[in-house]
Amino acid sequence: MSTDISNYSQIISRGYTIIDKTLLIVEFIESNPVVSIIVRPNLFGKTTNLSMIKDFLSIPNFPDNFNYRHELFRGTKIMDNANIIEEHFCKYPVMHISFKDNENLEKALLVGTFPIAKLGFTNMHAFTISDVEYADKFGFTEEEVSIIAQYYDFENHEEEIKQWYGGYKAGDDIQLYNPFSINSLMNKKVFKKYKVDAGCIVVFTKLLWHLSEDVHKQITELHSKGMIMVSIMDLDYDLLLSRVDEVFWILLYYTGYLTMDLNKNLRVPNKELESVFHDLSLEKHQGFAYSVDSMLDMLLRGDILKFEQDLPKIIMEVLSFHDIDKNQSESGYHLFMIGLLSHVQFYGYKIRSNREEGLGRFDLRIDPESPNVKFETSIIMEFKILRKNKKKTGGVSKLLRDAAEEGLAQISNMKYCSSTPARSTKLVNCGIAFEGKEACVLSRVFNKEDNQWVELSR
Repeated sequence: MSTDISNYSQIISRGYTIIDKTLLIVEFIESNPVVSIIVRPNLFGKTTNLSMIKDFLSIPNFPDNFNYRHELFRGTKIMDNANIIEEHFCKYPVMHISFKDNENLEKALLVGTFPIAKLGFTNMHAFTISDVEYADKFGFTEEEVSIIAQYYDFENHEEEIKQWYGGYKAGDDIQLYNPFSINSLMNKKVFKKYKVDAGCIVVFTKLLWHLSEDVHKQITELHSKGMIMVSIMDLDYDLLLSRVDEVFWILLYYTGYLTMDLNKNLRVPNKELESVFHDLSLEKHQGFAYSVDSMLDMLLRGDILKFEQDLPKIIMEVLSFHDIDKNQSESGYHLFMIGLLSHVQFYGYKIRSNREEGLGRFDLRIDPESPNVKFETSIIMEFKILRKNKKKTGGVSKLLRDAAEEGLAQISNMKYCSSTPARSTKLVNCGIAFEGKEACVLSRVFNKEDNQWVELSR
């Protein structure tokens, strides 16, 4: 079985074994939508099926010919359907067209990993893996895997094959297997991880830095229990940056790293993918990334004690004395804080630096920008720097605390909160003082009452 060739005609002409999915052509021809979009995970046979449909429907061009096409489909299930053969076999021009000019379009089939926009069509429908339509046409069914296992003298391992590469749910509880992994297993006869999409793993890992503490806990629960209850929302591309938590689960689901059972629980399909969630779990990522997101979550909630405790720890762990210039300029620490908090923009917030406001210029400010933000909180920060030659009194120095208090007072005295967005209902002010690899954070939290900021007691 080929894992390198995905073109239908090449697979047939070179004598490779292939599972007969030709009834997909019948279902497509008889379907109602003019445009059908099939959404399936990576490595589920999308390219092979598209090339198969083209080979069946398209008019041959020399040196291609009718007899050659007929040989490509000899003995397949579709050849038993005389009406389909007579009316549709090698009868259509099949080409890439501009979807803006579709008045002459008879039918179109698009395949991909994610749903796409409407593209201007009126009679268009997307079929995901949970839909009944086309449910058994992409991926291998249990019956098909059983046939493959017998053909390759591997029938005594069917249960193990299911545990390693099955577990995908489609339509009305149809069990599917990853075709790429099955093909690889039959070639090598070794149970191991074959589905390795480095691009997806990189994206998942980068997203960890932008996820809330709740999602990190869910990842740990998924790793330990194998399932979680999470709703998969419709993919709205306008909300991708403001709803990163939901997008994370959408990506895992549509790329085939998770499947959904009949109770709407998200599950890890099989052993092949368990290691992915081990790597993504908090057991592997409980260090810096988790602390950063916890601090940001605490800031937005207005629960600043955690932030005051964790920021000095992260500075101590992450910064090197080589990262701090000899003069300890404020700009170095300023850039560090921007980098630390910049991913707040993925939650629907705007982050700004060194802008004029009130009677002066604030150092850093975060405001809610999207109407869909989780917390309607504005954050204002003022940074102060102590020089290394200042004498400390031990522990967190009194000079550091005095400087943090000075920064906190400056936010109020210079009226940096004078133009907070109307949707902000909470305000967090932070004065942060730095010296070398040490820092002191002092904060004040306000709630909006009758359009006035009222400070909360700690």
